[in-house]
Amino acid sequence: FSKVRCKKDELMAAICVYLAYEVSGMLMSLKEIAKACIGVTPREILKNKKKYAKNISLEIPYFDFTTCIPKFCSKFEMVFKQEKFVNHLGKYVRKNNIIPGNNPYSILSAIIYTCLKLLKRDETDKYGIYDISKHLFIAENTVKKSICFLKQHISTICTVEILKKYKISSNNLETFINS
Repeated sequence: FSKVRCKKDELMAAICVYLAYEVSGMLMSLKEIAKACIGVTPREILKNKKKYAKNISLEIPYFDFTTCIPKFCSKFEMVFKQEKFVNHLGKYVRKNNIIPGNNPYSILSAIIYTCLKLLKRDETDKYGIYDISKHLFIAENTVKKSICFLKQHISTICTVEILKKYKISSNNLETFINS
């Protein structure tokens, strides 16, 4: 490495770090990596990452976002019942590919937001889309898009049994769908 680093070096380093995280199955957001680099945007990392991963024939395993649910549930002061519901939603979303083409953080953001709105508690009602996007290091619009995908399927996911099991009020479900 030369003493003077240019943007190309920063971008290459950022891509290598991101690919290393993906291959190891760990989760690191593009924003976090870009923040540590000089003059590199998350979009540039993602765009070039695909090209370099293809050139070196790198197999990137599917990242199971449900493994990091407990970490983020604690950030949002969720109780055990809410965490179980987040797990239920996560498994359903992953199995049925309801939020296609999104990174694990954006999928998780939609699931957490949905849970917070359906299983309202005074302690967690203060968290909105902005807070979730800030904690998960993704753009608010990305969270909103993921929520829209999830809203299309929420009435299918929340069967009568699920509503009873997690004690979700039908008013909360209706309000969430119509918001």
